[in-house]
Amino acid sequence: MQRLPSGRAVVLCYAMPVFAIPLAAWWLRERVTARQLLALCLGLAGILLLVSREFEGLRGEPVGALFALGAALAGGVGTVLQKRFPIDAPFAATSAWMMLVGGIPIYLGTLVFEPGWPQGYSLVSSLALAYNVFIAFAWGYWAWIKLVQAVSVAVFSIAMLMTPVIGVLSGILFLGERPAPAELGAMVLVMAALAVVALAPQSRGGNS
Repeated sequence: MQRLPSGRAVVLCYAMPVFAIPLAAWWLRERVTARQLLALCLGLAGILLLVSREFEGLRGEPVGALFALGAALAGGVGTVLQKRFPIDAPFAATSAWMMLVGGIPIYLGTLVFEPGWPQGYSLVSSLALAYNVFIAFAWGYWAWIKLVQAVSVAVFSIAMLMTPVIGVLSGILFLGERPAPAELGAMVLVMAALAVVALAPQSRGGNS
């Protein structure tokens, strides 16, 4: 988030379903259709459009772009693993343990790399942190796990469609960002990729 405009970071991170399609075909033995292959090509085209700008003349932030793509890949792996190895526990308890265990390396890293924390936090930044902890993460993880267990990977992708749009629009409204044509084009390509998969007719034996 510190290295990329928020809109670009969101588009890259939420290309996760593009990685989840081939992973689901490999690990879950889900059949890859022509629609899914088309979606994969569209999504990769959008990602390459963004990443190419970051590497152009090494004037961009290739490290930030690679971090975002790594997050998208990790999300795809995590989604498929949750489908492959479902946890027999309440969704609220599962999300709480995920936040606790996943937060330990973050807490330790904060002590090592940001020794001055939490001095300097204003009321506004503290409220923003509280929103991220209790709304974006706590409620978001609960909804994520519930959707992953309830529907197929393809149907789950439709729930992700609005996230990049909201990220780009929020950057415009609250941060004064002005997305470049490449960012808008990449967002359209990634959303088109997800739409192609999500709008595919469901097979008779599949999830709905």
